[in-house]
Amino acid sequence: MNYYQRKYTKRDREGGENHRMKLNTLEIDLARAKLGVSQTELAEAAGISRVWLGILLKRGEASADIVVKLAAALGVSPGEIINEG
Repeated sequence: MNYYQRKYTKRDREGGENHRMKLNTLEIDLARAKLGVSQTELAEAAGISRVWLGILLKRGEASADIVVKLAAALGVSPGEIINEG
């Protein structure tokens, strides 16, 4: 287990809300491009670190609270940036 996996697991334990949602990374990238913001700017607007955003996008999943923050920063509904099922 590497550093980021340990940190990720620790955040899950401490965060309370463990429900993981599959991210639709293509829709996130499209919404980000439409707004003309970088990944760093999106992370700042969502209140998370750029590194953490990169990890979440690479893994393709995030907690419900992060999904809500990302959606708000992108100006879309949370349902638009998750994969159902």
